[in-house]
Amino acid sequence: YLTWSKEDFSIVTHEEASGDGNMVSRFLQIVLFIVSLTILQGCGTGGSSSIMEVLNRFPAKFEYQVFEQGKLKVEKQLTDSDQAYTAVYEWLRAHEDGWRQDTKTYASNRLFLSEDIRINVLSDGVVINYSADGQWKQLSLTSDTASLSTVLK
Repeated sequence: YLTWSKEDFSIVTHEEASGDGNMVSRFLQIVLFIVSLTILQGCGTGGSSSIMEVLNRFPAKFEYQVFEQGKLKVEKQLTDSDQAYTAVYEWLRAHEDGWRQDTKTYASNRLFLSEDIRINVLSDGVVINYSADGQWKQLSLTSDTASLSTVLK
């Protein structure tokens, strides 16, 4: 049994109260279950809710940069009327699942840059860095980007 007052929190075992330890065992199982759920929730993969956060704050324009062998080859402004802008937005909408939080560093390839969102399109996936609640977060998705890369020149 649990007893609680401002001055004292104590656990009196069922064994102490009635000679049986089942109550403490059940209590500890419940505590362990709650702690496990909390830990698992904190280990989430980012998932579609995080990518939706990015899509909901998608800027009206990006600076677009293309790197080849570490050197900047293309730099231009894109707006929502540009084909490359639309292509990356639609690709992200079509790939809302499977994103994971990530801490790796990736070489720049095809970058879409705004004040709060940075999208790096790689040959085998996409990496998104975005600012939320004053902190930068990073998501990545391993996926074939060949269809997207043909539009991004």
